[in-house]
Amino acid sequence: MHKKGFTIVELILVITLIIMLFAISTPFFISLNNRNDVNLTYTYLESSVKRSYQLAKLQYMNENWGVYIDNTNNNLVVYKGESYTAREIDQDEVILLPNGVSFGGGDQDINFTELTGVMSTTNIIVTISKNGYSKDLNISSLIN
Repeated sequence: MHKKGFTIVELILVITLIIMLFAISTPFFISLNNRNDVNLTYTYLESSVKRSYQLAKLQYMNENWGVYIDNTNNNLVVYKGESYTAREIDQDEVILLPNGVSFGGGDQDINFTELTGVMSTTNIIVTISKNGYSKDLNISSLIN
């Protein structure tokens, strides 16, 4: 008479296959997550720059507008004022970024002049990276 069920060899084989699949797929999912975090940060920075530029050109609140890339606190700040240090803090729009994402060049202040929208610094290229995956954003190309 045969008993219904699995043998210990069959169970070990199935568990081994599951562990192997997990070991093979984990690096892929980590890489996918890194790419997603960099792409999300790229989109946040792109939209923040465009927003600051439009606010400055429209003379919203009769002031310059800018974006501050804060590597230390892992966020972007859309601010009102001639520079990040001289901004009106109550007007800050803080965008939290995914953990582990960093910007090449450290903290950066991108400011747009009221009415004209002229950038305080020209030819800014920001490198966004996380664990070996990186993407460059040319700030100047967003506003032309």
